Amino acid sequence: MKCNPDDYRNDLASFNLTIEQENEVLFTLWEMMRTFAEMGQGVQGINNIFPHIFEANTERAVAKELKKDFTESSNDRRQNK
Repeated sequence: MKCNPDDYRNDLASFNLTIEQENEVLFTLWEMMRTFAEMGQGVQGINNIFPHIFEANTERAVAKELKKDFTESSNDRRQNK
């Protein structure tokens, strides 16, 4: 989908901008919205197709952090004796 600034110029009428300024605002907003849509759709789409991969990675990451915390606290106790 491409941005057609003429479709949205009326929304900027109260700002008294030049055509160039309106184009810059509209194209910038369009690009921001496109990026957010792609980010949201891309991540959600992958999670819907392969949810087990993300769940497994999350579980492994949590287990790794818990093991790391346990190991560090055990080492600290040994050093304090």
